Amino acid sequence: MSSAPTSPLRIGILGAANIARGFCAGVAPSTLVKVTAIASRDAAKAERFARDVGVVRFHPSYEAL
Repeated sequence: MSSAPTSPLRIGILGAANIARGFCAGVAPSTLVKVTAIASRDAAKAERFARDVGVVRFHPSYEAL
């Protein structure tokens, strides 16, 4: 017997390019997956991207994520 998870799978994205933007848009309607953080080698780019796609957390490096 399987049941739906009680909380969504939380994902952090490495990079802030168009493919990441498309992924965020694709999973946005899902109740099973949630993008919770963005990381980029450029802190300002990570912050901008996170704000644009509605993600609260951002990190200034891949290692930080």
